[in-house]
Amino acid sequence: MCLSAFYIGKGDKTHKTGVYRGCFARRPDVRDQCEYFREQNQQENVNVVSCLPCTEARCNVHLFDDKGLPKNSVTKNASSVLLTFVINILIVSISLLYRS
Repeated sequence: MCLSAFYIGKGDKTHKTGVYRGCFARRPDVRDQCEYFREQNQQENVNVVSCLPCTEARCNVHLFDDKGLPKNSVTKNASSVLLTFVINILIVSISLLYRS
């Protein structure tokens, strides 16, 4: 179970403000990894502003704005489509160069 979260530290934990990305072992009693993460950090004097579950390791595709809210993140699928498009343009350009 993996997630990306933005949290704000309070009191003696203000230095803990920022983005958390991580995974933990799947447990049969946990249905929502973000809710579980919030519960685990409830006593740690941090406020979980936002949390996004994911299946990719470490969830590096999720972005957050300055307030800790999720931004539109480029997903792996969108990245793959864009990369394929760029490669196709390069192939066509190279083949046109060799024709001239």
